[in-house]
Amino acid sequence: MFNNLKDLLIKSINQTWRQEQVVKSVIWNSIISDFKEKKHIDLTPYLISIKITNNTVFIKTSKPIINQELVNINDFLEKNVILKLSKLGFKYDKIKIRYN
Repeated sequence: MFNNLKDLLIKSINQTWRQEQVVKSVIWNSIISDFKEKKHIDLTPYLISIKITNNTVFIKTSKPIINQELVNINDFLEKNVILKLSKLGFKYDKIKIRYN
């Protein structure tokens, strides 16, 4: 019985981890493509990491000027992230994106 419970817990953790990775990947790719569409700049070299806490996404970049440019189009980015996640079946009513 203990092995079955252990296997169940491992499977659950792996599924949650995979789900989080998919959400992070969708957010990452959405921000890069939307920024390129709006500002005509490839954001890839400046993005460092994405961290998700509840409905808040923290994006770390290497340049403060990029953060300001992202803030300028933040509403557009948030709408597109929610739209893309909902197409994949993830239900987020609100997402706040913060930049470091």
